[in-house]
Amino acid sequence: MFPHLSRLAKASLTISHGNAVAERGFSVNTAVLTKDRMSLNEATIQALRVVKEVIRLHGSPTTVPVTRSMINAVRHAHSQYLSHLDSEKQKAAVEVARKKEATQTAADIELARKKTDKLTNQLHEVEQQERKQSEEQDIAQRLINEAASKLSTAVKTGDMQTAKVAQVMLDSGNDKLNESMKQLVDVRACKEKLQGKLMKTQSTLREMAMKRKNTDDEPAGPSAKRPKH
Repeated sequence: MFPHLSRLAKASLTISHGNAVAERGFSVNTAVLTKDRMSLNEATIQALRVVKEVIRLHGSPTTVPVTRSMINAVRHAHSQYLSHLDSEKQKAAVEVARKKEATQTAADIELARKKTDKLTNQLHEVEQQERKQSEEQDIAQRLINEAASKLSTAVKTGDMQTAKVAQVMLDSGNDKLNESMKQLVDVRACKEKLQGKLMKTQSTLREMAMKRKNTDDEPAGPSAKRPKH
């Protein structure tokens, strides 16, 4: 008639009628964590609590059964402790190496950024020179065209004075054009060289930034604290 009544009764009986157990646990922790033992880590506190609970269950330390596994654990305790110390030293050395590498990577990134900014500014100046030489070419070409037009008109009209002036203008325009073309070739060669350096530096900067990101994203291994005795 009441199929779930037994389950309800069992569930009700499992409810603690007081908080004595929890309070007892707090009292044990207070006894363990004295003023000179406040630096104990969680694993050591748990081990002490287990030992105290086992002694409490058996009544006294003299009645605790000494098993073969307990004897083996005692025999190997010191070697395990030394192994733990070696592991801590290795972890500390790895952490020091990682921090050193991170510091060096940050310095390399900063240096690469400064080099990138310097190359960018130099490239900007060269591009301005390139535009200037292009403008000089346009001016020289207009001068040549104007001189050629005047020379042609002077020859048709037989005005030798104007023809001489036009010829001087034509020679000046040609010289100016040749000089600007030469300088433009040099400027473009310099621009191409700077662009290559800038691309290489930017690629190196991206690689170092990615390396730094991967290093920062690496999960740090759990560092076990040294047990207190």
